[in-house]
Amino acid sequence: MLARRLVSFPLLVVACILAWAASPLLLAAALLMDVFRGRLLTTRFLCFILVLLTCELAGVVAGISIGTDPKLNFALQRAWAGQLWGWACRLYGLKLEVSGDRLPRGAFVSFWRHASYADTVLPILTMASPSRFPRYVLKRELLWDPCLDLVGNRLPNLFVRREGGTEAQLAELAALGSTAGPQDFVVLYPEGTRFTPERQARAREKVPPEWKEAALALTHTLPPRPAGALALLDAGHDVVFAGHTGLEGAAKLGGLLRGSVIGSTVRVNFRVVRAADVPVEREARIGWLYAEWARINEIVAAQVGG
Repeated sequence: MLARRLVSFPLLVVACILAWAASPLLLAAALLMDVFRGRLLTTRFLCFILVLLTCELAGVVAGISIGTDPKLNFALQRAWAGQLWGWACRLYGLKLEVSGDRLPRGAFVSFWRHASYADTVLPILTMASPSRFPRYVLKRELLWDPCLDLVGNRLPNLFVRREGGTEAQLAELAALGSTAGPQDFVVLYPEGTRFTPERQARAREKVPPEWKEAALALTHTLPPRPAGALALLDAGHDVVFAGHTGLEGAAKLGGLLRGSVIGSTVRVNFRVVRAADVPVEREARIGWLYAEWARINEIVAAQVGG
């Protein structure tokens, strides 16, 4: 951790200082480019990068100043996500719409579709509150984000290794769910990574034969990886399936540079399954997970076309 922070924290400071120092020239160049590109595509992108770097640095400074108190760090997490999303809405004209079932009152597990880096803030925007706290399951590579490294490690999150599936890691996942109190919810992205057609093809190849047909039917999502989801289900909480559309153009930074999300409406749909309705047997749970993921696939297909 120390070695990583000795690299990532200074890099953030240097990047932020250099970006703002060069911003007058960069903005002038961006505006000149946009004379030919139109829609202020380059200018919007440059402004968003400046906002992102500033939010990151401000988050680190605030994180250092507030210490390790969980409630203060949860509040900082919400403020950080709110500021970043607010600026994204200003720069790209985004709108957020939420539909579907009402969230459970007690602890619950939420399974989210993963389409872009940006959708990691959606659980905070749509589920969290001053009295409702998220517990994220995220890949360890994200710890190179200084703000997430500092604040995320103070909160009951779990940073997992990409290969996943180890007994120790699954035990940690189970504990994350079983220790969640009535004010907590767990966030997991069962696909394991962001959707792309190339990743979809590779993921389908790894699916066991008995679930191959179900995986091939998922045209707009990756097949869910059941191990992590099953570990969380053992806690016996209600489950919320979260499908969303509108951020597909933000899967990579290049999409923002092309203006793929300008004017986009981000639509989030919740489907609640009560704990009593979750199958008990392992194979039945996997089939149920695929069936629920097929519902999300249908929502995405209907809204993005295809």
